[in-house]
Amino acid sequence: STQIEEPVSVSSESIDEEVQETLEVENQEETYTDAEEEVTLPNIFTPNNDGANDFFEINIGEKKDFQIVVINQMNKVVFQSNSVDFRWDGILPSGDPAPSGNYVYFISAKTMSGKDFVKSSKLRIQR
Repeated sequence: STQIEEPVSVSSESIDEEVQETLEVENQEETYTDAEEEVTLPNIFTPNNDGANDFFEINIGEKKDFQIVVINQMNKVVFQSNSVDFRWDGILPSGDPAPSGNYVYFISAKTMSGKDFVKSSKLRIQR
């Protein structure tokens, strides 16, 4: 008898290799979805009003149920938005400028086809 299952693994062979190195098998579909999205996550911005890179924003395309949360080193939320077209100027909820330093942000959404889209990245604020 012949195995018919082989073409399924061939279509995502290179992604499977990456997934096996970094994720458990059950996350393969999510990784494949992320690879299709090709979203670039910024890791630094400079909110110093010089006209260059003054805002933290991501061109993420059309998403449903979008949410982004930025936390500081003490795990305190310093920014959050439910708008896929968010734009953060580096101002804290208190109205003060976020200090230079390292932060982490988390994005969760659904693609227009209903698949989960979850990402996180480090973020450096340099004033």
